[in-house]
Amino acid sequence: QGYNGTGNVLTDSNATTITITSVNDSPVIGAISDQATNQGTITSSISFTITDAESGVLTVSCSSSDAAIVSSTSFDIGQTGANSYTTSISAAGTASVSMTIMPSATGTGVATITAMVTDSSGVTATSQFDLTVYDIPTVSWASATQTITETSTTLSIPLNLSAASGQPVSVSYTITGTATSGDDYSYTTTSITIPAGDLEYSVSVTINNNNTFEGDETIILMSLTLLL
Repeated sequence: QGYNGTGNVLTDSNATTITITSVNDSPVIGAISDQATNQGTITSSISFTITDAESGVLTVSCSSSDAAIVSSTSFDIGQTGANSYTTSISAAGTASVSMTIMPSATGTGVATITAMVTDSSGVTATSQFDLTVYDIPTVSWASATQTITETSTTLSIPLNLSAASGQPVSVSYTITGTATSGDDYSYTTTSITIPAGDLEYSVSVTINNNNTFEGDETIILMSLTLLL
């Protein structure tokens, strides 16, 4: 009919421990936009960020796809004057990094730059961007001579660059001739800035009708000086 007796209840227990081992997360380097400059002309400051989930030391270095355009010695990272920059960050911390690049004085074209961040365990992350290096342009007036009547108001004088520049180009010039500034003509500046990538620009000179017979007179724009 069933068991009506009494007895001891036997129990047993056992435990197991699970250890979760931490994994070294890869560092992260921010995106870097494409850049442009001229031969032998240092770039503007290029800024980006690096971060890591763990605290520790991060090292940044760069490489180029074309050493004839950008060599390993072209980089100045973190104002160290070298192609290496090291910084310490806290866990989940972020550091801002800036660098400049001095391309070759002779090479032109596009070099793909790889910026790499390495943590203290040797784990890396990379970010790539293109650096376009242009020929250093020359500048000249589009025409050697122009003629305008005294009754006209504004003379637009075009000048040309021989090639597009990767950076804005500043051009200065002087104005001479037999015409008298302020009486026969006027102008507002003797320097202009041509935006990066543009090939043409125009200088404006206002012609004044002073109602005085003086015969033909000249305005000579000369001594073009190009500053990058």
